[in-house]
Amino acid sequence: MTVPAQAALELLPAPPEMPPHAPGPFAFAEPDYVHSILSRSGFSGISITPLSHDLVFGAGLPLSEIVEHLVKIGPIAQMVREAPDALQQPVRERVATALTPFFTANGGINLEGQFWQVTANA
Repeated sequence: MTVPAQAALELLPAPPEMPPHAPGPFAFAEPDYVHSILSRSGFSGISITPLSHDLVFGAGLPLSEIVEHLVKIGPIAQMVREAPDALQQPVRERVATALTPFFTANGGINLEGQFWQVTANA
């Protein structure tokens, strides 16, 4: 999610900083926070392990369509919605340019993702 967001930020102002743990794709970025939620909910044997895995988006779609999806979801959606009309297309072009190295016609966008693998016992 950071590649399209960084490209959009070249033309758009940064959105207001979100409070820690606010709902969204990065709400559970801190393993201690995840652990505390699970332990307070009665789980035991909690294990949180970093996991790197490719994140594939838009397999089989043209890059322009993938960009359209990305400007409607994730961290840049609000920035793009609130951008002046004159910046709408230039932002999309920046995002497309930033994603080009990660794009293949059949595979879509392929980015390295960082996740948590979480296990616990009820």
